[in-house]
Amino acid sequence: MKKIIPFLFVFANVVFGQFSVEFNVINGEINSNDKFKSELGRYDGYEIEFYQNEIVSFLVLPESGSLSLIFVDPEEKIYKQTRAEAGTVEILSALIPKDGEWVLLIVADSNQTNCRYTIQYAFAAPNSVELKDDADFCTQILFLVEHAKANFILLEVPLSGKTGLVKLTGSTESFVDENDGSYIAKFYEGNRIHKANKIYKTLTDDIKNCLTNQWNESSKDWNNVEDFKVKGTMFSNLTDASPRYIQVSLFDFTDSKNRFTGNFVVQLEIRKAN
Repeated sequence: MKKIIPFLFVFANVVFGQFSVEFNVINGEINSNDKFKSELGRYDGYEIEFYQNEIVSFLVLPESGSLSLIFVDPEEKIYKQTRAEAGTVEILSALIPKDGEWVLLIVADSNQTNCRYTIQYAFAAPNSVELKDDADFCTQILFLVEHAKANFILLEVPLSGKTGLVKLTGSTESFVDENDGSYIAKFYEGNRIHKANKIYKTLTDDIKNCLTNQWNESSKDWNNVEDFKVKGTMFSNLTDASPRYIQVSLFDFTDSKNRFTGNFVVQLEIRKAN
């Protein structure tokens, strides 16, 4: 018997908010009780209902051994597949060409009888995955906050050919931290504390203006952390079904043993609450 994930209904003709991303986690294990096919090996199977033009990304992490991910369409034809080695992350992304019940197969090698794994998967309509080039700062923030629900996995392997990761207006660089799935954007790195303070305050005020009253704001003045100092403002939405944080920080590395391009750094972080 296949393992069935409850149907995840996405109402194609109704828009709930500007962007909408769905996210789920599967913790599974392939063992001697699972089905075996000579042409595959031992496997778990998950049925998931998708709608045409939705975009989905599956992130798999095998704890031991190697696994293959096989994505099968409603006509039982292989649509996409990939392979992940033990302790490494692999992402399979796809644009859904037709409505129906799709199947994700997680396949272990034939000689493996005990393989634990974690799968994160996210899906969304196309207008929630690719941001327009002329999007303003608040639209960029709301887009990233929505994708924080899914640790930004829909943006890491974009299907359009161009990078899916948004570079916030005014930032100098941005990336997703592989350790905790947070989005990091740097807005200043230099030796002028007055300029750093101004950018920090402006960035904090701009983010506050983007958010609804469902978000709480809290600030901390300078604190010593190891051999540097930091102050920050945090915006949190903990009442939501997927609680998230936005953190704006100003770092002072003047007395730090680690050398940076500048003594002062203004940084923004967006992440899902653990």
